Amino acid sequence: MTTHFPPFQPAEFKLVTSVEEADSRLSVIGRGAVIGLDIESRLSKEPSKTDSEKKKTKLAHAAALESGTFQISWDTMLLRLVQISYKDNPVIVLDLFMMREVPRALRRILTASDIIKVAAGVNCDLTRLWYDLGIETKSAMSLGLMASIAYPEELAAAPSFTCPEAGLSSIVEYLFNRSINKNDAVSDWSGELRQEQLTYAATDARATLVAYDVLRYILRHNGYYFSVDWFSWDYHAGHRVNHNTTEKWDHQCPWWVKEVGYDATKRV
Repeated sequence: MTTHFPPFQPAEFKLVTSVEEADSRLSVIGRGAVIGLDIESRLSKEPSKTDSEKKKTKLAHAAALESGTFQISWDTMLLRLVQISYKDNPVIVLDLFMMREVPRALRRILTASDIIKVAAGVNCDLTRLWYDLGIETKSAMSLGLMASIAYPEELAAAPSFTCPEAGLSSIVEYLFNRSINKNDAVSDWSGELRQEQLTYAATDARATLVAYDVLRYILRHNGYYFSVDWFSWDYHAGHRVNHNTTEKWDHQCPWWVKEVGYDATKRV
């Protein structure tokens, strides 16, 4: 029998369409901050690429960044919104497509090692930021990985996932007995945005931050070692790494079994 949960509390938000307002509102986020991060992207109309084609595209993109020739293609990029949830403030929803410029404060936050960015779809979101904006996000933590370690049986990822991590909807349902309506997740983000779309986008970011606070408490309360170093994600290599390095995370954590999840017999 399917359980129907009441909806998660819709988040208050502020839609920002100018660089000046974005820099002003983001200025309160400084060293030591923790933010819930989410993005919304337009659906690609291009045919799917083969693995070989994807690799060539990635190498070409990296080369452009390295040489300084990379330019943002505002008319063709898929990224539309970046949502940031900080403390109890209204979620800041940045419409980059309308700005046609990356706010300096957003670039500062994403690249800062001392500001933690928590995301549910961390690999996809960070990859999109890298491809479309040329920004290498630092100190990004995977909410799904935290959830899978705290509840390895209840919040295991779906078999189709490329890594053993749970999705935001599953996490919210398990922790709060609330649901997140994902109908707008695959809606059209290219035109004029509806209020329902913006509310959905903001609520995802707020739910990510609220769930992070709960999981952080649960992990520490139950004696699990909790460190930013152990929960960061390298979206280039596709695996967990030590904080802002290329050193793989797995070998530091003998209690993490890659295919199964958390091994209680080897808890630190």
